[in-house]
Amino acid sequence: MDPDLDREATTPLLRRCTALAANARIELILGSRHASADELEPVLAQLESWSSIHVVDPDPTMLALAIAALEDLHERVQEAPEAPSTERIARVVALLRELALAPRLSLTA
Repeated sequence: MDPDLDREATTPLLRRCTALAANARIELILGSRHASADELEPVLAQLESWSSIHVVDPDPTMLALAIAALEDLHERVQEAPEAPSTERIARVVALLRELALAPRLSLTA
């Protein structure tokens, strides 16, 4: 069984995903080199490997930002075949949405 991924472990990867997805979208719009898209592929692979069972209390703001950046990129990728895999982006967005909608344990005294 994989160890739990807590907020401290997930936030840096979500932040990197958000930045790379936003940069990749800009690169596609400008028709420039696709360095960010290339860097995004392993990040997407790592995110795709997450299981919602093992992710504990991810930062909801970072989830929302990563989802938005990936959705924006996904729209642009439809028009650019040299961009990251639309299927992988869609799977990661679905996983992040699942995490964002997962019930949070609330402890009250």
